[in-house]
Amino acid sequence: MDVAALYIAAVDRFGVALSAVKPEQWDAPTPCTEWDVRALVDHVINNHRRLAAMVSITLPENSDPVTGWHDLTPMLREIWDIPGVLDRQAPNSQLTIGKYALMMTTDTTAHTWDLARAIGVDENLDEQLVTALLPGAQQTQPMLAAAGLVGPGIDVPPHSSPQIHLLALLGRDARR
Repeated sequence: MDVAALYIAAVDRFGVALSAVKPEQWDAPTPCTEWDVRALVDHVINNHRRLAAMVSITLPENSDPVTGWHDLTPMLREIWDIPGVLDRQAPNSQLTIGKYALMMTTDTTAHTWDLARAIGVDENLDEQLVTALLPGAQQTQPMLAAAGLVGPGIDVPPHSSPQIHLLALLGRDARR
């Protein structure tokens, strides 16, 4: 599993959904009931700012989230050009940058679906990305739910798609 490729695929797909937000949709509710569209987007952007800061990359500030995201994504790609970055210890964490980035990839993927659902655009996630993230989500779901980082898992039929399974593990019911 190539963490950098998965991360970039998640970042790119989020950018597609973000570009579809209409001006009147910023206050729309999302499946993350505590956030509207703007708060959800701010959360994702701030998470990626933290990741970049961990490897001493300072991302530009921009008050417009869409422009800001598209300004910072080329710099997020640069993270993976740093020699040995995946094995570096993440500051104030027991995780390596690679493991942290994998968590960010899962978070970004889930929030891409949240954003797409909130604004009524294509909710289909990158199938290869979802398939690659599913085993890790299955393994970490109990810990993430106990820490309040995801909602409780949702039972779905065994024949459900990998996307339905991944989102259910992360507390989202994509069947509705």
